[in-house]
Amino acid sequence: MGMRLALCRSIIADHGGTISAENDEAIGAIFTVTLPVPNGGGIPPQVQVTR
Repeated sequence: MGMRLALCRSIIADHGGTISAENDEAIGAIFTVTLPVPNGGGIPPQVQVTR
């Protein structure tokens, strides 16, 4: 899994974003990905996806 996470981090960084992870013993790992949105993109500034 380490190599896949490193690949994700590289792709996200190439697009000007960030990725972070935190551990919650009750539900497991929580990954947060932040990507910039071009001005006038018509997309809300924050979108949360939960699985």
